[in-house]
Amino acid sequence: MHILHFLARHELAASAALIVGATIASGSAAHSGFPSGLPNINIRIDTAQSKPASSPALDAEADQLFKDVPALLARRLEVLGQPRANIWPSKEAIDREAALYEKRKTANAIIPFSNRDRMLCYNLLIHRPEVGRAYFNIQADAGDMDAVKLGAFINPALIAAGEWGEERALQGEKDPVVERRRVWAMYLGSFATYTKSRAPIEKWITNEKDDEAAAFLLKALANIADRDSLPFVRKVFETTKSDERRAGALFALVEFLGTDIIPEMDKMKPEGTHTLQELAEAMKYLKEEAKGGGNKHGFVIANDSEFLMRFADLYSNPTIAWLKRKGRLEDAAVAKEEPLSPTDKAELFSSLEDGFVFGLPAIKGSLFKSIKQEDLPELLKLRSLAHYKPSSFSEGHVKTINIMIRSLRMP
Repeated sequence: MHILHFLARHELAASAALIVGATIASGSAAHSGFPSGLPNINIRIDTAQSKPASSPALDAEADQLFKDVPALLARRLEVLGQPRANIWPSKEAIDREAALYEKRKTANAIIPFSNRDRMLCYNLLIHRPEVGRAYFNIQADAGDMDAVKLGAFINPALIAAGEWGEERALQGEKDPVVERRRVWAMYLGSFATYTKSRAPIEKWITNEKDDEAAAFLLKALANIADRDSLPFVRKVFETTKSDERRAGALFALVEFLGTDIIPEMDKMKPEGTHTLQELAEAMKYLKEEAKGGGNKHGFVIANDSEFLMRFADLYSNPTIAWLKRKGRLEDAAVAKEEPLSPTDKAELFSSLEDGFVFGLPAIKGSLFKSIKQEDLPELLKLRSLAHYKPSSFSEGHVKTINIMIRSLRMP
């Protein structure tokens, strides 16, 4: 399946971080805590800044800190599913994290996205967002920032950072280095979700000189699923001379229109390798998968019985414990996927928040049948919380939630 379709239409798609690293390395393009608030972001591309220097003393302090306050990017599986009260560090521990950041900044010892700085920055993005954001900016704004390292870190960091994370990715338009600009565009192409990003992305596409970056951004518009983008996407498809942009626009049209676009696609005679490949993959998807899914977009989510086989006895997890109380761990209940009452849905959302979304696969089919427009803010919150501890599970949670969000915006 074409990589764009693979990413958008499969809940357990490959990690965007790995895709970004492979893409940049090969030189080719692949076709909360709970605080809220969105401060202004200023991008500083300063190629003349002094080179940071490692500090053995501060590195040793970081190593000791991570023994006492485990790095979220490196924590072992035993933290998965645990409630917030069991794993959230104390205020004193978070103060130590913030103080170490200040020491490293003052000593000019922040090595952009080195292991220690990546791990400390990620912890702070979760535990003390305002400090983590400043830490992230220092690293991402480094004039000689390596595109591979940048790509390997922004997912999951910017997902965990919620709305601010997406706003930060949008500022990638100002990056003068095309390889890094593609990284930002690829992130948005995989994970853009806030409707307020639609207009900035359309502007970026219009101004973007690099066709690969523009193609990823057209995919981002499909992810956001704001139908106000449809005229813009169609205009790109009909007027661009770029094969890559046309392929990206066709991908977005298919996402917006679903099976309704099949008669139009039957008449298409496009030119260009990328567009022809996209047309073939999209037609295959629509005819074989979307129609089989029972809706024109192919949105299908089911309770995961295999997940329950592994974790049904993990009663320390708030969601598993809730499912047990409600009798929803039984095989018959899992298979039936009965929708949730408003009261049960509110209780489920609360348990998912408390357990950082672990447990969602066991009830995702029932929840999918129960969500309504008013649930969008809660789904967006859960999407960020899912990356408290990054893992293959959290990536799956985000993919599932993204489908839920898009299904509400593209009924």
